Amino acid sequence: MNTMNIFGKFLLAGTFVIGLGLTSCEDFLTVLPADKTTEDDFWKDKNDLDNVRAATYAQMCNANVTGRILYWGELRSDNFSQNDMSQTDITYLQSAILQPTQGMFKWDAFYKGINYCNKVLEKGEMMTEEGNEVDPSFRRGDWLPIKAEMLSMRALYYFYLVRAFRDVPYVTHSVSTDAEAMASRIAATPGAMILADLCDQLEEAKTYGRDKFSTSSETKGRFTKRSTSALLADIYLWRGCMLRHASEKGDTIVSAEGDTLTQSQMNTLSITCFEKAIEHSDYVLQQMQAEYEENL
Repeated sequence: MNTMNIFGKFLLAGTFVIGLGLTSCEDFLTVLPADKTTEDDFWKDKNDLDNVRAATYAQMCNANVTGRILYWGELRSDNFSQNDMSQTDITYLQSAILQPTQGMFKWDAFYKGINYCNKVLEKGEMMTEEGNEVDPSFRRGDWLPIKAEMLSMRALYYFYLVRAFRDVPYVTHSVSTDAEAMASRIAATPGAMILADLCDQLEEAKTYGRDKFSTSSETKGRFTKRSTSALLADIYLWRGCMLRHASEKGDTIVSAEGDTLTQSQMNTLSITCFEKAIEHSDYVLQQMQAEYEENL
C-alpha cells in the first residue's frame, strides 16, 4: 500500500511540500512519526484547504515564476535596454537566439502552481459533497468562492504559458508523485483551445466569486469578481487575436462538438471574443468608478 506523507506543516504563507513514503499493508508495527501526516488525514477541515489555497498564491510569487514572466514578456520587448552585456542569456533572448538548455525556458514552477490549484479543486469538491461533508462548518456555499479563486488562479498560470509558448500540455487533474506525473504526460493542446476552455470556466466562476474580502489587502491580493473579469478581458483579447488568420499560421481549431472550424468561422468567433473583452473591461471600469465615488 502506498502512503503519501506530507512533511512538515502547511504554512499559511503557502509552503506545501509533499514526500512519498512506502509502507506495507502487512507491516502492522509501522508507526508514523508525530511530525508527519498522511494526505488522507490532512484534508479534514477548511483550514487545511485554505493552507494549500494560499500555496497557489505563494507559488506565483516564487522567483522561478515571476522571473520567467519577466523573461517571457517584457524582456522580449523593447521596453528594456540592457546595460550589463555579460548576461548573454538576455542578449540571446532579445536577439531571438533561443537555446533549449537555457533555464529561462523551464516551466516546471508554473505546473507546480497548477498542481496546487488542481489539488484544491479536487479536494474542495470532495470535502463539501452534500451529505458527506468532512467539516460541518465548511459547506458547498463556503467552497464555491474558493473554487472561483482557484479556477482563476489556474487560468492565470495557463495564460502566462500560452502567451509564451502557445501550445502547452493542459492538465486539469492533480498528481502526488513524480511517477504519476511521468505516467500522465500528455501532448500539447493548441493554445487557442486552452484559452477557450479557460473562458468558459471563468465565465461560470465569476458568478460565484467574492465581491471583496474582509481586509483591503486580501481584496487586492486575492481573486474577486472584478479581478476575474479583468483576467477574462485579457484572455478574450488574446484568444481573438490567435483566431485571426489561424489557418495561415497552420493552426487547427476544433469546436466543442468536434468539428474543425473554417477560417471564416474563426474570424466570426474572433469578433465575439473582442466584444467579450470590451464587455468585461467595461464591467471592471464601472466597478472601479463606483468604488471611487463611494470613497469620495
